Amino acid sequence: MKKPKIGIITEKVRFNFVQVFSPKESLDGKMKYSVMLLIPKEKKETLSEIKKGVITQFDLAKMSMFEGKEMTDIQNFKVPIRDGDDPNEGKEGDEYKGNFFMNATTQIRPGIVDKSGNYITDALNLYSGCYGFAHITFYPFKKKGNKGIACGLQNLQKTEEGKKLGGTCDAKSVFAPSEEDSSMFSSGRSEMDLYL
Repeated sequence: MKKPKIGIITEKVRFNFVQVFSPKESLDGKMKYSVMLLIPKEKKETLSEIKKGVITQFDLAKMSMFEGKEMTDIQNFKVPIRDGDDPNEGKEGDEYKGNFFMNATTQIRPGIVDKSGNYITDALNLYSGCYGFAHITFYPFKKKGNKGIACGLQNLQKTEEGKKLGGTCDAKSVFAPSEEDSSMFSSGRSEMDLYL
């Protein structure tokens, strides 16, 4: 795999809360594209690169943004990666077990390709639960009393299908083929008649 000029490319991770085809208003009021990366704890290379990225950005902004303090000395200092097995994180789904998780965001629509390098334009083809690689960067922030390092989203590559996350199910598994009009209003009765 090519090494990007900026940021890192993860090993295979799982995508969750996929919002990369249209932006959504974030807590800071900005319209952003986003995805949560579920990173298996055995992906040591990726975890090492994330740690390096966080420390590098901290060191670059240490004097200008963090008053020359160390990470451990800064109240409310936040890092982008969190432990899915930590009960304090409040993540109870099976998809978090054995994984770290990290939200990556951007105000610019990310590039999205399949395993052959072809662009994915249909949102149905990249969903919460599928797998792939993520090209990410890190940057410092300081706002509303919080300071830390955040993860920026650059590009995604889908490489593998997966069980969909989010509690939805496929319509074909719910409805049987039918030619009948099963609507409650098919008899011509009014809505009020149903309650009489």
